[in-house]
Amino acid sequence: MCVPPAFLTLRPDFCQRFRELAIEKFGQAYIAGLCQEILTSYEIEISRDTVPRILAGRRGRSRNVKAICDCFETDWQDACITSDLLQSRDIDSLVQQIRSKVEFRFEYGHLTSSSQPQHQWVQNNFIEPDLVKVEFLPSEYPVGDPRALLESEDSRDDDFDRLGVRLLRGQKTTSRKALDDHKNLFVYGEPGSGKSSYLQWVALKCFEGIVLQDYVPIFLEIRRFTTTNCAGTLLTFFEEMFERWGFSAGETRRVLESGRAVFIFDGLDETLTSERTRIESMIEALLRDYDKCRYIFSSRLAMSFPYFGGFQKVILAPLRPRQHIPEFVKRWFTQSGKQPEMATLMLEKLRSQGYQGIRELARRPVLLKLLCIVFEVEGDFPTRRGAVFESGISQLTRTTTDLETHIPSIPRLQDHHIYNILCRVASYFFINLKAQILFTTRDVERIIQDYFSEVHGIHRDSVPGDIILQGIEQSNGLLVRWSQDFCAFSHLTYQEFFTAAHLVNTSAYTDVYDHLYDSRWHFVAGLVAELIPQEVSWDFFLGFKQTIDSQISRDVKLREFLENLNRAATFSAYSVNGERSHLQTYIRAWYFAYALHDTGQVTNLGNLYTYFDLPDFEFATSMITGEILEGHEHLYKAYHCLLKKEPSLQKVISLFKKLKTFLENNPQKTEVLEGWLVQLKKEQAELADEWWKQKRMAWAKRVAIFMQGLGLPNIFELTSEQAKQLRAYYDVTKLLSSCMNRSYLDDQQRKQLANSMLLLTMLPPDDSL
Repeated sequence: MCVPPAFLTLRPDFCQRFRELAIEKFGQAYIAGLCQEILTSYEIEISRDTVPRILAGRRGRSRNVKAICDCFETDWQDACITSDLLQSRDIDSLVQQIRSKVEFRFEYGHLTSSSQPQHQWVQNNFIEPDLVKVEFLPSEYPVGDPRALLESEDSRDDDFDRLGVRLLRGQKTTSRKALDDHKNLFVYGEPGSGKSSYLQWVALKCFEGIVLQDYVPIFLEIRRFTTTNCAGTLLTFFEEMFERWGFSAGETRRVLESGRAVFIFDGLDETLTSERTRIESMIEALLRDYDKCRYIFSSRLAMSFPYFGGFQKVILAPLRPRQHIPEFVKRWFTQSGKQPEMATLMLEKLRSQGYQGIRELARRPVLLKLLCIVFEVEGDFPTRRGAVFESGISQLTRTTTDLETHIPSIPRLQDHHIYNILCRVASYFFINLKAQILFTTRDVERIIQDYFSEVHGIHRDSVPGDIILQGIEQSNGLLVRWSQDFCAFSHLTYQEFFTAAHLVNTSAYTDVYDHLYDSRWHFVAGLVAELIPQEVSWDFFLGFKQTIDSQISRDVKLREFLENLNRAATFSAYSVNGERSHLQTYIRAWYFAYALHDTGQVTNLGNLYTYFDLPDFEFATSMITGEILEGHEHLYKAYHCLLKKEPSLQKVISLFKKLKTFLENNPQKTEVLEGWLVQLKKEQAELADEWWKQKRMAWAKRVAIFMQGLGLPNIFELTSEQAKQLRAYYDVTKLLSSCMNRSYLDDQQRKQLANSMLLLTMLPPDDSL
């Protein structure tokens, strides 16, 4: 018996014959009638959309096509196109012919900030990145592995991302090796990390035969599809794409069925909210129907990608300071019309001590490009990050041609008009559309009309918003149209800057208080802290601190946690050697982290911090040490060990013994621990391997009560939601610390603020400092 392939296609003569037989049997409702008979006779449910497609000569699942043949008492081998007919062209020859005709939409899209077509910019400037293969992505990651930092050869290059991907227990690899080793990839990266450029590079290199030589590259920007193909499916879209290249639907299906295509989907998270379910359903169908093909996806938000099965997750690593950044800068300045000698001057500036804050920007490709633009024009950098953005964006919004407005009183669109309009557009949609980065051109035109009406007193009906929008699009590439009805900023980083600038320019910067717990706003908050005038900086940070503290102070249990935290830190400070500034803040961070998790420890990490900065949560227990802290560490480790499902009784016993030695001068506590060790030995003899399952939670409670007796903060009596609130409070306090280090605060103000972190306290107003 011949086993049918996964998909079958009816011969044209049988398509006509089956339609006639169905109409004869069921009348004009033959589609519904045929579906019902197949369901009744063969218990196969076929949708009413599928049957007419199969009867029109389109391929269908073999089960469905075979059921239709059976319904008309016809052998499927007689009714369907055979493999002999499909082999009219050798598959290898067909693939190579199609590859020679491939075109990508991004080759004809918007210009980059350097006025190069995007594909040319990728070819000339793109630096092949390192990838980090991981089991989990950041948004789903449990706890990082601090030991990863010690294995990083460039861990001391600068302060940027000094934790970042090195926390992820990942394996660093090259992009080409990842493509060789894994069939399907999901590429994750923060805004500005180069995800889109990387996928475009893969598509171009595949087309050139440098990587994935045996595959046809099919590149799709998800947001372009969702804004231009409201009714079509992905499959019909790809068939139309192949038709433009000169190949039939049958040839398209043959390539896909043989698994000789690599689908490259850029920006899954950039789907219109209203279209997300439809897109995910169509992608799921592709993955199911063409499982032999290869797939590469990218997204900012890991959890928005629902197809992790069979995909290797990779993260784009930051650019290497000693290799990638110099190569990028040299390529930039060797372009036609630029001065190659400026590359050496720029790299010397980046390496100098006074530009440490600027240097951290260079490890994101989009920001390194901005640095090149600034240095090319000014021959230097501002010493502050915010000023770099202002200078770079100013260059990008500078018009090189006259842009007519068709407004009699303002005949030409000037640089400040473009800047102010982009500020309004960015902030409006960043605030109101949340994670969605596409917005309707109609709304943008309305914002343009509002700007000229409110600022220049021009009646809205006299403002041709569509013409002005087209002028802005053509002048600098910062705003890009994705279809007739939708547009977006060419990069999220630019939208974030314009949002921050608008909040500062309109004195609405305190609006960020409403979004401090939303990670999407953290980059904006950092820019606001840099852009606000010095005279209002202290008031801004007072409000910042009061806002995050208010989330904790409303909960009695959480207030008690922080009070215990501060008491424990004050007591332990006496045992810590050295004259380190902000000592108690570091100790509070130590207790805070250990109360929530055992994050492990890294030696000599403190050398990375040349100025005060609240440690990232995973490293808080590695920033400080002392005799009392070492003793309390045994207790915290035992507690967290007991919470784990994996049996570790011997480790618990060992920690109790170390704790007993630490408390040898406290007879009462020592006696308790001796009793514990005796009881554990007895229970272990009675229960053997069942001890961990039956007893560990009771012992975790016993350890928590012991901690309470020592006055140590712990979360045993807190709910999981309260524990999440504490973790969020720590992370947003870390944001406060980062913003402080980028601000205009003076040394005394920084000292006051640093000493108040992880502590519920009221700071004095500016005039009392």
